[in-house]
Amino acid sequence: MNRLRKAEKAKVAEYRDVVGAAVTARDAMTALEAHGWDVQTAVNAFFSAGGQAGAGVASGDRAVVEALFEQYKDDGCDSMLLEGVLAWCNDMELDPMKRPLLIVCHKLQAAVMCEFTREEFMRWAELGADSIDAMKAAVPTFVAQVDSDATIFADFYAWVFDFSKEPGRRSLSAESARFMWSLLLADKFPIVDRWVKFLENHTRDITKDTWLLFLDFVNTYGTDVTDYDDDGAWPVLIDEFVEYCNANPAAAS
Repeated sequence: MNRLRKAEKAKVAEYRDVVGAAVTARDAMTALEAHGWDVQTAVNAFFSAGGQAGAGVASGDRAVVEALFEQYKDDGCDSMLLEGVLAWCNDMELDPMKRPLLIVCHKLQAAVMCEFTREEFMRWAELGADSIDAMKAAVPTFVAQVDSDATIFADFYAWVFDFSKEPGRRSLSAESARFMWSLLLADKFPIVDRWVKFLENHTRDITKDTWLLFLDFVNTYGTDVTDYDDDGAWPVLIDEFVEYCNANPAAAS
């Protein structure tokens, strides 16, 4: 539950108020995720399926998912490492450099890039997908959930920072941050391309505070920085970017 944002926690509480506190918070979260965090839809599915914990959530065959994991896992450990992940991506027709794979990793609560532990991969069973075809079919739904719900997108965006940084590091390399900003935000906010170009000569790591506040910045000034509030306690790097845009008007559009 510590991964949930305030709005999601409120939906979990609302769901349990309606269906009964006997349903665990984890079951509530799984049901809500399965229905795009729409409380009413999840509640309707719960009662339509007989009102049992986990009702309304498709359940995959764990043994079949486990067999798939065994097919791709590394011989030397109990995880899928780079070679196995790439083989799985190939079978899934997922481009390792594109956003849908990131969204899948978020859905599986993966902790390390280019790796799935057994526990992480087994979450496919909870999501109701126990074959490559079923997994493929689920991906567009996952993407639509992220794209259509600002709260889910914000949670996904925050997760990407920790997922992308090197283990043991508190900050994200500037190169990785530029790549991820282009991948996640460039098609939503015109100013992101200018931001990435501005950062080409920036070599310092990106802090989590700057990463998180940049999403607030583009949600507010994603197309025009003319009304930027320089007293708004934005990170220094964002202040410098706005100064750059003002000094180079073409960069502000």
